[in-house]
Amino acid sequence: MIREAEKAKIALEENAEYKAMLDLYSEHVGIEINQSDMAVAIDNPTKKIQALVKEAAQQAGTLPDVIYMTGGSARSSVLRKAVQDVLPNIPVVSGNYFGSVTAGLARCRCLF
Repeated sequence: MIREAEKAKIALEENAEYKAMLDLYSEHVGIEINQSDMAVAIDNPTKKIQALVKEAAQQAGTLPDVIYMTGGSARSSVLRKAVQDVLPNIPVVSGNYFGSVTAGLARCRCLF
């Protein structure tokens, strides 16, 4: 089910709707979801991200020149918009969708 959730997240960035196919013990179930369903589903984490962006800017005492989002979630237009809403005049760019988490874990592991 985790793999299908990831496929749905990716598909909804390019399509308004997606039919997720879930393999249950005795049957296959198709669930129609759309972009607004996804936005509602991640509303709580989105608000937490916005609060962290605000806190980081306040603690820094300055605004960044650019916000660089990495990892698979950086592909999410909902999350990019949420960050942009907090700091509307700061460009938000994204990249390194697959390697950033692994690279960070490897660096962190080397420190211990």
